Order: sequence, then C-alpha cells, then structure tokens
Amino acid sequence: DKGKAKQIMSSPTKTHGDEVEASTSSSGGRLTTGEIMKWNTDRIIQHLTKKFPEEFDEEDFNVLRKEKIKGRVFLGLTKEKLKAYGMAGGPAKVIADCVTELTSMYH
Repeated sequence: DKGKAKQIMSSPTKTHGDEVEASTSSSGGRLTTGEIMKWNTDRIIQHLTKKFPEEFDEEDFNVLRKEKIKGRVFLGLTKEKLKAYGMAGGPAKVIADCVTELTSMYH
C-alpha cells in the first residue's frame, strides 16, 4: 500500500542502486532502525546475503545462529565482538561496516 510505504520512507538521499535495493523494507520503503530491531537471525542472514552475495559462507552464518544474533544485537555488533564469537576477520569486518552504515543512515 503506497500510503504505508510513504510513511516508512526517510528523507530522500542519493545512494548507489545496490544499496537502495538491499536496504528497503518488505513494504518497499526505506528501512528504519525500529524495523531492523525486529529482525530474526534468518532475516539478518537474508539481508547480508543479498547485499554481499560473495562475502560469506555457511560457517559465518552459523556463528550468527549460534550466538542467536537478532536485530537489536545486530545493530550493536563490532568486528571485535564477531571475532570473539569465532568469526574470521574478513566477514567480521564486512558485517561491522554494514552495521555502521545502517546505523548512520537511519539514526
């Protein structure tokens, strides 16, 4: 519904096409931190897979599952935390950078 999508959209900003596609809500509007906080682990994995199709393997996602990372915790992740959970440095940095991007875009 267009009215609902319009309410969710934030102020217009120019971003690269892949960022817009990967960071839209299920209703087609821009994501909000409130919406991200409601994500379960599978939704986080879906977002990461869509945004960074070549960066992760099942082992990386198993770390997120094992630690039961959901939306609120996801938004507070750092490279150091992910490495402490057992994730390799490369994927940990990609996720940490993604979290930084999401929190700076929507705060």
